[in-house]
Amino acid sequence: MRSHARLTLAVLFCLLFATRHSAADRPNIVLILSDDMGWADPSFHGGDVELTPNMDRLAHESVRLTQFYAHSVCAPTRCALMTGRYAFRNWMDWRSEDFGKPSYLKKLGLELAHDDSGTPTRMLHGLDTSEHTIAEALRAAGYYTALVGKWHLGEWLPEQLPMGQGFDHQYGHYGWGIDYNNYTIPHNS
Repeated sequence: MRSHARLTLAVLFCLLFATRHSAADRPNIVLILSDDMGWADPSFHGGDVELTPNMDRLAHESVRLTQFYAHSVCAPTRCALMTGRYAFRNWMDWRSEDFGKPSYLKKLGLELAHDDSGTPTRMLHGLDTSEHTIAEALRAAGYYTALVGKWHLGEWLPEQLPMGQGFDHQYGHYGWGIDYNNYTIPHNS
């Protein structure tokens, strides 16, 4: 009985050590999605060395993902990166009347498409909350997740915001077309 207890204790100790060891060896993961940047803009792709020194250093010390399809506008690209699925599978395409907050569209003199009763005929776009995001997968694997910058995958319902889609921390704005001089950048809201 005594040797059985020692063996059990030894196995448990090894498992504990293996778990701690693997957690310590997990790599840091930083994904950078840069709007309006061409393929050859950073110097690691032939651009001006003076413009992107920090990105260049990260690129030389890291794994670079070079086989990714970027859409002509940002929200579908963000959706594909967050879910690993083509954006059209999540109905995240570009329809200008769907992407702006109603208050901002009103400033521009635009309205959401609606029927005679005033009910919007198309949904206000946001990433479906049933979609599993990379942030949720990383959180489940024990990572701390953060989003810094523009979200643009839903800005009306709390469950569509970054904190409801797997991020532990968020600092940035939710949608498009903000006025940086007169706008408060949300932090963990």
